Amino acid sequence: MKKLILASKSIYRKDLLNGLGIPFEVRVPNINELIKDTERSEDLALRLSIKKAESVISKNQFSEIIIGADQVASINGEELKKPSNESAAV
Repeated sequence: MKKLILASKSIYRKDLLNGLGIPFEVRVPNINELIKDTERSEDLALRLSIKKAESVISKNQFSEIIIGADQVASINGEELKKPSNESAAV
């Protein structure tokens, strides 16, 4: 049976998978989440999702199913950046 791997440090994504009741392993990806100036929101989320999944691939990659995910919020085509700290988010 293939092992399910969540390539994320997000507690929300972990909770979503826990809710399904299927066993999985969390591996925290180590990637640079730098945003390219000309990158569309959809392309950014896809690129980061792939990079996260690729960063946690093991030598046994053919026995694993890896979930890499990212999300980007935008309003009227303008991307909302991640806040640098809690006070910047409020």
